[in-house]
Amino acid sequence: MAPIGEQLQTYVAHSGKVNCVQFGRKTASILATGGDDRLLNVWSVGKPNCLHRLSGHQTAVEAIGFDGNETTVVGGSASGALKLWDLATGKLVRSLSGHKSNIRSIDFHPYGEFIASGSFDTNLKVWDIRRKGCIQAYKGHNDTINCIRFSPDGRWVISGSEDKVIKLWDLTAGKMIQELKEHTGGVTSLEFNPNEYLLASGSSDRTVKFWDLETFQCVSRSTVEASRVRCIAFDNDGRSLYSAAQDSLRVYGWEPFVCHDKMSLPWGKVGDIAPGPSGLMGASISQNMVSIYKVPYDHVSRTGNPRTVERTEATPTAAPPPVAVPTAVASTAAAVPAGDETRKEPTVALAPPVQRSPPAPRRQSDEVATAARSEPAALDEDTRSSTSQETSSAMGSKASRVPPTAALLAARHVAPEPAGTPRAVHTPEVPSPDQGGSQCDTPSVVPAQRDKPMGLNMDAFLPPSSSPALESKSMAESVVLDSIQTGHVSMVKVLATRLRNTQIVRRQWTEGNHKAAVDMLIDLGDQAVLVDVLNVMTQKPKVWNLELSASVLSQLDKLIESPYESYITTASTTVQMIVKAFGQMVLDNVRVPPAAGGIDISREERYERCSQVFKGLRKIKSVAQQRSDEPGKVGSQLRSLSKMLHSFE
Repeated sequence: MAPIGEQLQTYVAHSGKVNCVQFGRKTASILATGGDDRLLNVWSVGKPNCLHRLSGHQTAVEAIGFDGNETTVVGGSASGALKLWDLATGKLVRSLSGHKSNIRSIDFHPYGEFIASGSFDTNLKVWDIRRKGCIQAYKGHNDTINCIRFSPDGRWVISGSEDKVIKLWDLTAGKMIQELKEHTGGVTSLEFNPNEYLLASGSSDRTVKFWDLETFQCVSRSTVEASRVRCIAFDNDGRSLYSAAQDSLRVYGWEPFVCHDKMSLPWGKVGDIAPGPSGLMGASISQNMVSIYKVPYDHVSRTGNPRTVERTEATPTAAPPPVAVPTAVASTAAAVPAGDETRKEPTVALAPPVQRSPPAPRRQSDEVATAARSEPAALDEDTRSSTSQETSSAMGSKASRVPPTAALLAARHVAPEPAGTPRAVHTPEVPSPDQGGSQCDTPSVVPAQRDKPMGLNMDAFLPPSSSPALESKSMAESVVLDSIQTGHVSMVKVLATRLRNTQIVRRQWTEGNHKAAVDMLIDLGDQAVLVDVLNVMTQKPKVWNLELSASVLSQLDKLIESPYESYITTASTTVQMIVKAFGQMVLDNVRVPPAAGGIDISREERYERCSQVFKGLRKIKSVAQQRSDEPGKVGSQLRSLSKMLHSFE
């Protein structure tokens, strides 16, 4: 049987850390990478040598974009600058500046010579390449803009932010027309369906949502994935959506929602995915290394039919039907609208949106069979995800299909399982913090010390005293342990994953590269390991500096929002230590920014880091104030934290 996905190549992409990767959307055969070494490198997929090493940025490259024909590439830097290169000659053709902080996302207009960029400064800007300047600047987000996309007809630009909000901006009117607010975590990726009036969004809340762009309503949503959604991409024909998370890939349909396929892939921190001629391409990042993966289409179920991995040749998908496009893109003057949007130059006048007929209803006759086929994989892949109320109705109730441990033990020792019979797996149902109607009353905060795990039925967890596994005193210890562990594969995988992640961070730490260890810790996205490491770091105050503090603070608000008392306590202790060590320095530097006329690089770097720490502390203060009415020890900690941070206004 052929593997589901294959790793095509791995290479050292930069001399420093790789920050971003991007496939060309036309063929997915070209890849660009940006790194801390201030270079933007362009690669041909499948070939080991770099096609272009594009220099010109003075700071790290943190965002990349290709134009629709893959003839131009643009890179955005940590200093807020944009630079464009011609790929035919490898020469720098344009430099644009205007953002006050790191550029995090870039997209080319589908028909015109325009670029949109989103930044850490919370602004979205639209640039005219020919005019060499910004023609629109939109303000409205309260946090970093993580992703932006032009609509297929070129009339809208859409932005997703760390503030959990998606905003739609009308380029002709020069103003925001809609906000989409159903995500509970930062928005990490956005994609328009190429053939329908539909938007998909991925988030750090570990879900994908589908939005009808005629009603601006959420029409479907995924179940909770094992880790945050890193990137999404519609298939070329627009009939299914790929969702990539750490070490996993899922294929979704909508209206009604159905998970066509789910699979484990060893790509780790996947940075971008794109549908190619014969398979889905993926690129992942690990420090200064980039790995390229390919998942052939005939190895993936995209319509609910079982995947056929016996075939050795991939079948290219049919070309998508043509879509009518605007015929003119020009600049016209427009009035500045009221609200929080600001205008700098004339807006982009675009043709009216393409009139689309309502999509034909899709036939999902196989959705129940698909859900039943996918369920065992879900138990293996979602070991770290909590139970969600958003579980698809087609999936059914897990508890009703999972036999107790005692039955598994009896089957093990009394009668062998018939060949080909899938083994049931017992996973204790642990209710999520926001889920009601569970078997036990779940408090808003899970106490740090408790007699038994929350939501665990001990009678079902342990075998009865009459079980052969415990009655036979002559059984070896290894056999008894194996019997008890049967049915608890999910928990064993959780612990094994936590051990692996801790070892990865420890390897970086013991080499003396503390910042790289913390960056790796954040990339892993494992809050349990983060808490364990922070508990050690707070005992070693000498390892802390402003750069390390800024990185850690970006994650502490999530710990304070968590339902676990131990997470909140660790976050509070870490914030107190940072404020005690650097609080006064941060306030002094933020209140007195560097002089505009002089050149003091060390002063400017210190100011930038102090600003990041200041912003992180303000965000933590806001979260702590929202939860300050919690009862008991947690509420007392959060009220004390809010009081300590009162100066960070």
